[in-house]
Amino acid sequence: MKIEELIRTRCAGNEISVTSGGSSSAVFRCGETAMLDFGRMKIDGFSEAQGLPEKLRRHAANDGLSVEADSCNVIPFGCEYHIKRHWAIAGNICEVTCDVNADNGGRIRDLTLEDLVFPVKNGRVEYLVYGETSFRKNDSYSGSEMLLMLRVTAPDGSKAEYYAGDDFWRHRAAAAIAGATAKFELTVTPESVRYTRQVMALPEEFIPEKRPWRFRSLIALSAPQTAVEPAEVLQLKGCFASGAAHREFRSFIRRMPENIIAGVQGDFPVICTDGSHHSRPGREVAHGDLAEIFKEWVWASGVLAKRGGACVMHSGNELFAGSVILKNLAAALPQTTFGGEA
Repeated sequence: MKIEELIRTRCAGNEISVTSGGSSSAVFRCGETAMLDFGRMKIDGFSEAQGLPEKLRRHAANDGLSVEADSCNVIPFGCEYHIKRHWAIAGNICEVTCDVNADNGGRIRDLTLEDLVFPVKNGRVEYLVYGETSFRKNDSYSGSEMLLMLRVTAPDGSKAEYYAGDDFWRHRAAAAIAGATAKFELTVTPESVRYTRQVMALPEEFIPEKRPWRFRSLIALSAPQTAVEPAEVLQLKGCFASGAAHREFRSFIRRMPENIIAGVQGDFPVICTDGSHHSRPGREVAHGDLAEIFKEWVWASGVLAKRGGACVMHSGNELFAGSVILKNLAAALPQTTFGGEA
């Protein structure tokens, strides 16, 4: 079966391109300007960039509001490794879900996630280290704690933003393993910004499980979208990853009449440790809820669009007031198309 080499999607003048091979798995552009290069993994010393593409396939929702793609790459060295990604794209936001598996009975001992390179000259940098209560600005960083959010603004005002995808316990896996280390580095220069994420390096005496790993990321691009005030509002408190929050939200959306803009007001994103939100009751599992908000925004937008309406998500979380993701969620979901279609 023929493998596509490139899948281009467009939304509100921006472009996200997913690639099957090479050093980049995706490139994010505001207009014609490249804002973010999303790289490849490195596993047990082997680079995915030297691997082989096995699949790149695209899917589009019938309502034109979202696009999805699936990719798979194989590292044919060591025990062999499969890296599968699912790309969910809507409203200039992209959720990347990456599953990595060591084949032939292998075990993953050293794992570095995709490098994030912002090829922006003289960019303004803002980032939040996990556990801190304010954003740092324009400084480089090196430490064992991950970045929860990273935003780079170009001199022309274009912005690209990364968020660590809700599954914080996986990004911070090394902290739960005796002797394991992690290293997160942000390098800021006048030419570019690079964020590297070694999520774990295990000690020799530790025997890891034979299991796949899954990591999520959210990426957003700024767009000329205006926040919309909803006519009907649902106030939600606490973590949106809970089953109760999802049920309440979906019930609210389903009972909306025609031609209504419905909205949610909450304090997302949050950091929550209730393991029951991820099928681990009685355990502390550090997670967020912004990716859940994104998914439900896309779902609700599709439901309400059939009735001439729309859905918007408004956050009152002052710490994240400058977030690109939150600004995009506060607007009605625009059309997303494959490159060349519109």
